[in-house]
Amino acid sequence: CVHLGVPSVALCSLNWADIFRSYCGHYADYHRIHDDILNAYSQADVFLQPEPSMPMEDLLNTRPISPLAFMGNRRSEALQSATKCTDQTKFVLIGVGGVGIENFPLEQWPKLDNVCWIFPDGTLAVSRYARRPDFVAQSQIDLCYIDLLSSCDLILTKTGYGTQTEAVVNQIPAICISRHDWPEHIYLANWHKQNGEVEFIQWDDVGTPLFRNIVVSMLGRTSWTKEPVVPQGAEEAAHII
Repeated sequence: CVHLGVPSVALCSLNWADIFRSYCGHYADYHRIHDDILNAYSQADVFLQPEPSMPMEDLLNTRPISPLAFMGNRRSEALQSATKCTDQTKFVLIGVGGVGIENFPLEQWPKLDNVCWIFPDGTLAVSRYARRPDFVAQSQIDLCYIDLLSSCDLILTKTGYGTQTEAVVNQIPAICISRHDWPEHIYLANWHKQNGEVEFIQWDDVGTPLFRNIVVSMLGRTSWTKEPVVPQGAEEAAHII
């Protein structure tokens, strides 16, 4: 783009130079690849960093913007109708992306009164323990994902920009499976704790009595205690561009 005289903009909460350094910095010649990636980012007119982002201290062309996230519509009656549940039911959405969905310990999953668990179809399809009245496949619910998230009372997720920011801006409490080996984790975790209602667990905790107790505690919370976060990053990026 520089050679063609065309302006260019980078936009991300992370950069792959820092990710590469985190995983491959112990190799003798990592600097060559790292510097090539860094140089490519440096050619952009501006690197927009949606909140929360990695620091990116090696780049001189960064500019922070507000979070990038969808706002959903809370459609409680539609969710109750689709799941044949009452207005006393609490809904817990399982939204961990593609990581580990086939290995959830459904054989020891807690059973809680008036709690409905909404799973990815792939999780229920591969488990012989999936036939429980409190387990519902996501595809059975005719809501777009962001409205489904906004209609639930709690989400189980893992470290990742999209779901963590959308849980915060839609004021949905979260249980987050930590990914300490992912370089972005500490920045997302700190932001989530500051702006949202969240508890962090390990993969091995899922389905255990500790997990059950955290779910019960979080479903028992009656109000959102943090200031609202407005996701204006898309508008700000469009204005800058």
